[in-house]
Amino acid sequence: MNIKYGIAAAQLGVAVLAFAPAAQAQSTKVSEGKTELETLRARVEALENSAKTPLRFSLREGTTVEIYGYVKGDLISDSDFSLGDTTGGLATIGLPGGPAAGSFSHGHARQSRLGFRIDAGDVTARVEGDFFGTNNAFRLRHAYGEWNGLLVGQTWTNFMPLDSYPTTVDFQGPAGIPFARVQQVRYTYDNGKGLSLSASLEDDVSGTANTPAVTVAANYGFERGTIRASAIGRDIVIAGTDVDSWGVNVAGTAKLWNGGKILANYTTGEAISDILVFGLSGPAQFTGGRTVDADGITVGISQDIGNKLTLAVAYGQTDLDRATGTNTKELETVHVSAFYRPTDNLTLGLEYFTGTRTQGDGVEFDADRVQFGAQFSF
Repeated sequence: MNIKYGIAAAQLGVAVLAFAPAAQAQSTKVSEGKTELETLRARVEALENSAKTPLRFSLREGTTVEIYGYVKGDLISDSDFSLGDTTGGLATIGLPGGPAAGSFSHGHARQSRLGFRIDAGDVTARVEGDFFGTNNAFRLRHAYGEWNGLLVGQTWTNFMPLDSYPTTVDFQGPAGIPFARVQQVRYTYDNGKGLSLSASLEDDVSGTANTPAVTVAANYGFERGTIRASAIGRDIVIAGTDVDSWGVNVAGTAKLWNGGKILANYTTGEAISDILVFGLSGPAQFTGGRTVDADGITVGISQDIGNKLTLAVAYGQTDLDRATGTNTKELETVHVSAFYRPTDNLTLGLEYFTGTRTQGDGVEFDADRVQFGAQFSF
């Protein structure tokens, strides 16, 4: 080997050996820099995700709490009778002490709602209320816990077809459909293929029951809708008389075309009218020494117009097989609604309502209402 080349190679080797620790240190610094950058990015992403869900937080390890609800303001114009903050006044129009006749306008925000969902893994719970209590007081709507299909607490009766309940600007909703929130113990079996079976013991809505009401229900969901059947049996007291009451409900929803949805409910039974919307009780359940048969029908149709507008119509009827004098024989309602969603968290609703109460003597009373509502959800 040439001596010059040998000396040069030796000098190069010495330089490499001298440079190696410095290069290694520099590489370590770069690696540490990347790790710090990745950690910083992870923290920023976590903060961003937290900002997207500011109302969800951890109560303790494995338990999360979500706060939800909305603020809703309603402006109402009645042209025949002053029905009140909901259309519930329809049940007593034309009766002494019932809603005043004439034209009236008012507003309220009582439907505003606040709730909490608690998720502890195998155990979940929910607490929710609104301001429909006495003198606008906050009242309890739902308070229950669930574990492996077992539900204990206050929520919708198992007899009620919640999925087939029409959406209206009016808080009350159409006639003819079961509607009640009660204390209960319920067990639901879900086969994971769309079929669920449930049974419950419930505190009866009448408040006079000698024993808990018993309900059973079967629900089947498929790609374009649901089918549900339920039944209830109870032993209640009306005017000091023990009365056996029962009811059956069949309901369904279907999405048969793009953006469209139809729903239908049919309820029939004896002394069952107090569980239907408007809560007809007393002589509407038991008169002349025997129970009164009741039939309820509720149908609805809605159509989405683009992504922001939905138009809907809901019809409801409660019909009793007999009534005398000024007692209610039939209630009939129509809601024509439009819902506009300019943003994900705001819904503006405009609705025309008309209802008729028919007495046992054949006399009819009509009520009409226009209602505007703005709902700010969170």
